[in-house]
Amino acid sequence: TQFAMLMNAALHSSNSTMSQAARSGAYHEIYDGVVEQPGSREGGNGALGTLLVATGELLERIRQPLHQDLRQRWQETLAKRITRQNEVRVARLILEAESHLEFAGRLIAACPTRGGPIFDCIMALLRDST
Repeated sequence: TQFAMLMNAALHSSNSTMSQAARSGAYHEIYDGVVEQPGSREGGNGALGTLLVATGELLERIRQPLHQDLRQRWQETLAKRITRQNEVRVARLILEAESHLEFAGRLIAACPTRGGPIFDCIMALLRDST
């Protein structure tokens, strides 16, 4: 139950997301998905008490959006890193040109407006090499 409450709190960590989730019905009421189970805790009079246990369905409903968000962020981060690595590779290939004409041709092909991330990489590599 505490784990479900923690996951629900992480999912709706700000007032705006909590309000939006409550309006859209995405907020999961913890006690709707909790069942009582005989436990080993002692009640106030020494009798066995009950434990509140979150159901697997409740945990899955809470976990799913968090997992999707994490996977999406991971994929976006990976895509940005791959794009950046490719830009640096292209910049290095341009700088490895054997003649001025070859350099100019590669630069025009990769950076037609003399700007953009590849051009920035070229400038950074030139600056770092001096």
